[in-house]
Amino acid sequence: MQVFINRLSGNVLCNVIVKPPNISNQLFNAVRPILKHGETFSYCDNSKIIYNHLIDDNTVKLENYITNIYNNFEKQYILYIIIEKYNDNQYRSLEEYKKYLENLSYYECEVIARQPCLSSDNKYLIFKILKKYKELFLLFNDELKNDREIVLAAVKTYLKALKNSSKKFNNDKEIVLAAINNDSCAYYDASDELKKDKEVVLAAIENYPQMLSVVPEEFKNDRDVVLAAINKNGMILEYASEELKKEEDIVLAAIQNSGYALKYADEEFKKDKKMVLIAIDKCGGMLEVASNELKNDKETVLRAIKTSGIAFIHASEELKKDKDVALAAVTKNGEVLKYIPEELKKNRNIVLAAITQSGIALQHSPEEFKKDIEIVHAAINNNGSAFMYASEELRNNYETVLLAINSKYGGKTLKYTSEKFQNDKDMVLKAVKRDGDSLQYASNNLKTDEEIIMCAYYNYKRSLKHVSKEVREKIISKYRLDKYCWL
Repeated sequence: MQVFINRLSGNVLCNVIVKPPNISNQLFNAVRPILKHGETFSYCDNSKIIYNHLIDDNTVKLENYITNIYNNFEKQYILYIIIEKYNDNQYRSLEEYKKYLENLSYYECEVIARQPCLSSDNKYLIFKILKKYKELFLLFNDELKNDREIVLAAVKTYLKALKNSSKKFNNDKEIVLAAINNDSCAYYDASDELKKDKEVVLAAIENYPQMLSVVPEEFKNDRDVVLAAINKNGMILEYASEELKKEEDIVLAAIQNSGYALKYADEEFKKDKKMVLIAIDKCGGMLEVASNELKNDKETVLRAIKTSGIAFIHASEELKKDKDVALAAVTKNGEVLKYIPEELKKNRNIVLAAITQSGIALQHSPEEFKKDIEIVHAAINNNGSAFMYASEELRNNYETVLLAINSKYGGKTLKYTSEKFQNDKDMVLKAVKRDGDSLQYASNNLKTDEEIIMCAYYNYKRSLKHVSKEVREKIISKYRLDKYCWL
């Protein structure tokens, strides 16, 4: 592909035939003979800089840009060049100066930034400092903080740049927009006039929708501004005007983004089944703000529970007593069993569904089910911690104890069983092999058993803290362990 390198005026500076790879090097080699000592260059298309030789750390962007054009089978392409002087009192060549800028340390940059005589004549040095250590802008002298080009470069990367530059830039729309595009909090530093500029407000909201809470009231009633905010975060409906909270398309857009937005909509929408269903499909908990009529609507409540089992607590008292509703709730979230009416807690199918979903829901079941081996084993299979809620009889049942020890989260099983099992070597060995920390629940007698201690140690080194000092020192010495391994 033939690339014509033109000045912005349109005059052809040179042309070169290029092909991948390393197109950027081919372009540089074509320009190098034309550059005079003390000159640098930038490549641009018709609207923006693609590559600045002294500022950019690499040529990846330029390489990709030209390669994409090449891959589109273009035979010719015009690339524009801007040639500028760079100020270097050491009279280094362009490549030497570039290397110097790239290798600047923080200390060197700080020393330079503090110089009262540093001027915009050294703009490439300044731009490089800003790119490497943006916070050093605070050290620049007033002349530099009054230089529009430098401030514009600074606000694109450093939030505090606008606040600490010349106050005239607080009313410079291009600079304020550049600062906001970097961080919406720059809106706070804009002039009062620009804070009322719709383009500025939209830019702030685009980056951070919560800014709707601080913009002038007129924009909270502006459909474009509010839609821009809620399309990013539906919950921002909270800050819209009361008038817009009554607009169906506004509310619909908000709840389609976030079901939580229903909380801030006009009360009429909380009675609207279509709107409520859209909201609870995203967030079942929003059944809380639905009208009492809809809280008593079985279809609505079941839809909410399908999204979030805990939505059950917001159903009407009548529907809380409905077996289908209760079963759907505990199937989604077993711990909702806690909120099920006592009468329904006696239903075996409801309890079984609850503990199958969350074993620790066993704690909320009636005592009769804590004695039911099928129910208890189902709970333990889901979560070994459920063992602690079983009846005393089952906590001393060999089959139940063994199941708990081998289950997920069954590490504390020995803590809740009887001394019989805490002093059963076979059972304790099984426990410490699963969880070395279980050694703490073994009987004092077994805490002196080397086989058990070493089993626990290999599973969890700090388990040695559960034996006596005398036994620990003996084990450490005999097996040549690190004396601090248990800490």
